[in-house]
Amino acid sequence: YHAAKKLNNGKLCIDLLDPPLDEMESILTKMGAAFDLAYKRFEDLQKAEAQAREAQIEAALERLRSRTMAMQNSTDLSETSVDMFKQMQTLGVRPWACGFNIFEKDERAVTQYMAGGDGLSTPFTMPLTEERFFIRVSEARQRGDELFVEESGGHELEETYKYMFSLPGSQKALGDLMASGFEIPKFQISHCAFFSQGYLMFITYEPCPEAHDIFKRFAKVFQQTYTRFLDLQKAEAQARESQIEAA
Repeated sequence: YHAAKKLNNGKLCIDLLDPPLDEMESILTKMGAAFDLAYKRFEDLQKAEAQAREAQIEAALERLRSRTMAMQNSTDLSETSVDMFKQMQTLGVRPWACGFNIFEKDERAVTQYMAGGDGLSTPFTMPLTEERFFIRVSEARQRGDELFVEESGGHELEETYKYMFSLPGSQKALGDLMASGFEIPKFQISHCAFFSQGYLMFITYEPCPEAHDIFKRFAKVFQQTYTRFLDLQKAEAQARESQIEAA
């Protein structure tokens, strides 16, 4: 036997072995009213949690904006990747490394500024035309993707790291990492969030689909960051030119 009661957001159903009692309608009505109250409470909690999470994300983005606007010269830009790493941790996202990559004019290479738990690495140039992973990043850029996510492991990931370590400019940047006893991960997930002049990269050991929107929002803020950086560069060049002309 089956008994049911329509609710505000669904239906309460009960399957019985025996015929329903005469008061079953009254019982279902009371149970339905109680469940409607419980579900309303659930929705209120969901809404409050979403609002709290949004406030937390906006606070992290605002800290990044504030740090950018406080820059006094273009060399301050490198520290932004360290700050971004810290902001990700405050949001419960646990990348083992993150940073930003700025395209060369022809977009066939990037300059990498990466940071991890040990701080900032020395920037170096990375071609986008030679190794499989970086070729796929370039292809995602050409497609106009907002976010490129790549899971890699085993031999393929090992080859990517060997390629990176073989680049002339990476020796200084990655030398300390290798000296510390760094072991190539067996598995990692790379997230590339694009902006007009490059992309942010967040490397995690576990999937984090709930953070994908955060990565894209950080890229939009970093767009402002890099625009600020370019303005400072231009001002520095103009000040230097004025100094030379005065001399």
